Amino acid sequence: MKMIYKIAAVIVLFLFIGCVQQPAQPVEPTPIEEPIVGQPEQTCTQLWLCQDEKTKAYRKSDCTFEQITDCPAGCENGECNEVVKEPEEPIVEEPETQTCTPGYTCLDDKRYGRQSSNCEFSNVEECPYGCKDGKCITEAPPQEEIKEEYTLTQGKGTMVMPGNKLFDFSREQTFLTEVDNFDLKIKLYSASSNYDYFRLESSGPDLWIISKGITEAIRSDCMQKKDENSYQYLKTGQTVCIQTKEKDIALLGGYWEGLPDEYTELTWKYYVPKK
Repeated sequence: MKMIYKIAAVIVLFLFIGCVQQPAQPVEPTPIEEPIVGQPEQTCTQLWLCQDEKTKAYRKSDCTFEQITDCPAGCENGECNEVVKEPEEPIVEEPETQTCTPGYTCLDDKRYGRQSSNCEFSNVEECPYGCKDGKCITEAPPQEEIKEEYTLTQGKGTMVMPGNKLFDFSREQTFLTEVDNFDLKIKLYSASSNYDYFRLESSGPDLWIISKGITEAIRSDCMQKKDENSYQYLKTGQTVCIQTKEKDIALLGGYWEGLPDEYTELTWKYYVPKK
């Protein structure tokens, strides 16, 4: 135990001697950095807004402004108010005074009258055929000819003996002795009578003779009616035109030398409009 005390005393002695021989170096204090005092960083929402009552501008994220725009009608909610234009008053044009040459002239294409210097009409009358070039037209305009197409039925026959033969062309009853409500009656005289023609009869004034022969004659040749009668005399080289009960047109004729006889051939043609 005494030995331990001795050892401890020696250690303390050495430590004391060491402190006396090497004086302690002064310790410099660590410098303390002071904080830098500055302005805090500023940010803004980008948008259009009114800088004042008459100006709008676009604010950027750094809170500066650009695109500064004047608003003549004021600024609201970041937008310029619409400039309302005053309505323009309509320009009223004074009507021109109309003057006309006095006299009779056409009011329109159907009327004629006296026109005054202020262009009013009096003594107006209708023009039946129209008004043109300042006067009524006195003649009717030519009518367009309506072309019709027709079917043609035709045949030939002889009288066989002197006397009467009857025709109904719509039913193709020809050269018969009995026909109800006939279109045509034709009579052959005997040679002793010395007649060089056939006698023709109808129930009305609807027979007329043309000078063209039956071979060449057609319906249009019969459209110029002359000497229309209920009876006619048919000579060689002539054609008789017949208006039938149905208002159609039939033709009949033939050729012979001297006097016609029982064997003289006659040709008939019957025209009906196509439907």
